[in-house]
Amino acid sequence: MTRLLVVEDEQIVALDLQQGLSKMGYEVLATADNARDALILTHDQRPDLVLMDIKINGPMDGIEAGRHIADIGIPVIYLTAYSDADTVRRAAQSMPYGFLTKPYQLHEVAASIEVAMYKSGMERHLRETREKLIAEQDQLLTLLTYEIRTPLATINAAAESLRILDEAVSSPDRDRRYQRIAESIRRADYLVQLASRRDHSADQRGEPLIVDVLGLTRSLIEQFPARQQQQVQLQSARAQIQVRAFPELLQFALCNLLDNAFKFAPMGSPIHIDILYRERSKSMCWKISDSGPGVPPAERECIFEKYYRNEQSGTPGLGLGLYLTRQLLRGVGGEVSCSEVAQGACFEVTLPLS
Repeated sequence: MTRLLVVEDEQIVALDLQQGLSKMGYEVLATADNARDALILTHDQRPDLVLMDIKINGPMDGIEAGRHIADIGIPVIYLTAYSDADTVRRAAQSMPYGFLTKPYQLHEVAASIEVAMYKSGMERHLRETREKLIAEQDQLLTLLTYEIRTPLATINAAAESLRILDEAVSSPDRDRRYQRIAESIRRADYLVQLASRRDHSADQRGEPLIVDVLGLTRSLIEQFPARQQQQVQLQSARAQIQVRAFPELLQFALCNLLDNAFKFAPMGSPIHIDILYRERSKSMCWKISDSGPGVPPAERECIFEKYYRNEQSGTPGLGLGLYLTRQLLRGVGGEVSCSEVAQGACFEVTLPLS
């Protein structure tokens, strides 16, 4: 039996609705003539649907009350004598399940209730199905990430052993191969960490943290091999600049840009990281630049598209690195772009100050 709440400021109309709908098999839990009582009754008795008049007693009208009720997931049908354009527009913005004008016919009200309940039930079913699928996908993703970590660790250990055994035959080509292996392992490990943290929704989808920009940048650089650390020239406009972000996601984005700089720049050439403070826009900027072949002007926006592969890239991949970087930064109000420089490539990451 569908449980209803009737909100109507005319007692005769409210009583007529209550008696008529009861005879048709509906349970009318209560009636109210103002928004305050309607909201209290909705929270206390949790009706399946609310029939709401728009012009009711009190400072809050039925549309505003209906918006609050809709926010807690209970369908609302407006039943009113007002159908002017402004009222209809305001009512539509509150996402009702129906809009009936007085004088009404009980069979029309009942038909609207049945349609609203069917629609509400389907939406609830789809929502529950979607949440179940997301939970199952997250569980599978977690299992996969744990499985991926083992071969990654094995590859890393094997590569390090080969590098030690091969030290007697040092050559630029050999060093470049080991560097690429290390870069691939580190990038894969970052992706695994990023994927595995999807289970911790409170950490990633809650409030961002205050991040010390210079400290995070230094920590990131220290994760690279010693020879690559020596290439990095870090400068900061201020000793302390803070942003509000998720540290792991921000570190992944910066690591991806720094990996690209090492990949395209000549071996041993300097990689510049400049941390700038912008007073006017209340933001900060990382500038990561190298002396490699650079990015053609026509590709400076294309490289951030999903699956786009730069022809100069000598390593395999899906073309998702820069796309993910931009999406992660935009999630915390930031942006990344490729700017024009005389030589090489320069990527700028901008974030609002905390």
